[in-house]
Amino acid sequence: LNDLKGSGEVFGEALKTNSSLKELKMKYCTLNAEDVKGLAAGLAVSTSLTSLKLDSNDIEGSGGSFGEALKSNSSLKELSMLNCFLDAADGKGLAAGLAVTTSLT
Repeated sequence: LNDLKGSGEVFGEALKTNSSLKELKMKYCTLNAEDVKGLAAGLAVSTSLTSLKLDSNDIEGSGGSFGEALKSNSSLKELSMLNCFLDAADGKGLAAGLAVTTSLT
């Protein structure tokens, strides 16, 4: 368990400029929805990230942000959000992004 709550925006900014990172595992990091919204902003413009794992973080309320990020990201092939307490609204937001993205496998 890593306590990275409050660091999502910083990681998002790093994703915007890093052109070599392929995989980011942030499982069990006590991230919340605001953190993930920051990550999503970076994901939206990342050209190198192919795998993002956010399992076991309480990120309810972040599905819309991720859906928007997926619409513009073309490099992500794997997104794992197991046990993240997502609700129906999150599902709708994610589905909107999944309907557009062509990179996830």
